[in-house]
Amino acid sequence: MRKMLPILVLVAAAGLAVVLLVPAAPRRSFIVDQADVDRANARAAAVRAAAAPASPHVPAPAVSLSGLRWRMGGFGTVMIASFVLQNGEAFAVKDIDIVCELSAKSGTPIGYAANTVFQKVPAYGRLAVREFNMGSGVALDRSQADAAYCKVGKMSRV
Repeated sequence: MRKMLPILVLVAAAGLAVVLLVPAAPRRSFIVDQADVDRANARAAAVRAAAAPASPHVPAPAVSLSGLRWRMGGFGTVMIASFVLQNGEAFAVKDIDIVCELSAKSGTPIGYAANTVFQKVPAYGRLAVREFNMGSGVALDRSQADAAYCKVGKMSRV
């Protein structure tokens, strides 16, 4: 049976109140493949794990990310970022994971983007990364992304 919604109509001139029943709008349903949902959840978990702070017992490498500039590319589905990596360690590092959290104008987190910079950063050196494709990431609505917070994740010692 179809659900009916009451609508109250007041007729001021006659001093009458009439209640009409109108059919409710049908709910829209989307067919989602469970495998796609599982893959998206696994990717989001991996991004969150890479962004998790290091254990307090193991010092994090002194590699920082600065000068972040970003935009949405690929018809608004891909995050493109430019930034500088600064290595404060006495050894070179390579294969540096970059993890970004996207948020809406309200400050609400709406998704993540992550990718790996497959280059070396020398000891106490800098690496400027320009127009880096961060991928499509996991986001509810990338078109509403207004801000990005990015940080360095895992990396390898050379």
